[in-house]
Amino acid sequence: MSQLYQILVGDYIDMMRTLPDESVHTCVNGPPITAN
Repeated sequence: MSQLYQILVGDYIDMMRTLPDESVHTCVNGPPITAN
């Protein structure tokens, strides 16, 4: 059985660089959340 979904958590640019070309159909990101 192939894996259909995967959730990655981390820096957007760093994570995208690790993925194979044409492997992403949707990407959701948001602003950085800070404690201050």
